[in-house]
Amino acid sequence: MRKSRMRVGTMQCPNCLGDVPSAAKACRRCGHAFSEGQLEKQAAFEKRAKMAAPYVSGLAILTVLVLLWTCTRQQAAQPLTPSERVEAGRKASSDKLAVLEYRAEGTAAEAVKQRLNDPASFELVGASAMPGKTDDGSPGWIVGVTYRAKNGFGAVMTNNAIVSVDQQGEAALKIIDIR
Repeated sequence: MRKSRMRVGTMQCPNCLGDVPSAAKACRRCGHAFSEGQLEKQAAFEKRAKMAAPYVSGLAILTVLVLLWTCTRQQAAQPLTPSERVEAGRKASSDKLAVLEYRAEGTAAEAVKQRLNDPASFELVGASAMPGKTDDGSPGWIVGVTYRAKNGFGAVMTNNAIVSVDQQGEAALKIIDIR
């Protein structure tokens, strides 16, 4: 006698080996009546399968995530070609330059704000920094700052200023207003 296979939703008839819905009391092909023990065994199997389903799904998701993580780690560990190394060096240098430029713009805007009669009215419209030389000839930043602020009469005016900032972008050296 062959062992019947168990699946969720269907049973196998031990007489004709046909698939029968698990809710059936008898085989629709051969008429074999299932015993209470067979029906209880099928019900217990389906209950265990339902309880295990979330764990199986979670395990499948975890497996996929581990595989993705492993693939990205292996891809990142591959050595760079010479041209890729040069490009990575340029990007790193460019990123450092961008940080210094951003710092110089912020320093320049703060210096202009502190110089105003009403610093609370200061509103930065825009700032643009470019490498240049300071008055003493050392490298630094020349920053153009466009801002709105109240003038002495209380009217809000838009003005421009040029600010000379040190190379690290931390100190404003000279401010020139342009109206």
